[in-house]
Amino acid sequence: MGLAACLAFLAGHYSIADPSASLLGDLAQIGVGLFIAFGVTTTAVERGNLGRAEHVNWLGFGCGTAFAALIGIGLCVVGQAYREAGHAGAFDEIAIAWATASLGVLGIAISLGPLVIYRSRESQQS
Repeated sequence: MGLAACLAFLAGHYSIADPSASLLGDLAQIGVGLFIAFGVTTTAVERGNLGRAEHVNWLGFGCGTAFAALIGIGLCVVGQAYREAGHAGAFDEIAIAWATASLGVLGIAISLGPLVIYRSRESQQS
C-alpha cells in the first residue's frame, strides 16, 4: 500500500499541474461508491463462508483496505474545502495520491470477493 501511494504521489506530482477542488470531490464520491460496494461484497463473503476460518485473511485485508480508503475519502473532502478556500500545496497531492492508491486497492478487494466465495464453496464440496 505504501509503495502504491508513493507511486501515485509521484505520478500525480508530475502529471496534474494544479488539481482542482472538483477532482478531489469526484474522488470522494468514487470512494463512497466503492465503500458501499465493499460492504455488499463483505456481506456476501460472510454469508457464503458460514463461519469457516479460511476467509479470515481476506477479511483482514479487506477491512484494512477499507479503513485506508475511508481515510482517503476524508482527505479528499478536507482537500476539496482546502482548495475552495484558495489554498494550494503538497496536501492536495498527498490527498490525491492516498485516495488513488487506497481506492485502487479497495477496488481490487471488491473484485476478489467472488473468488473467495467460489474457492470456499469449491473446498466445501471436496
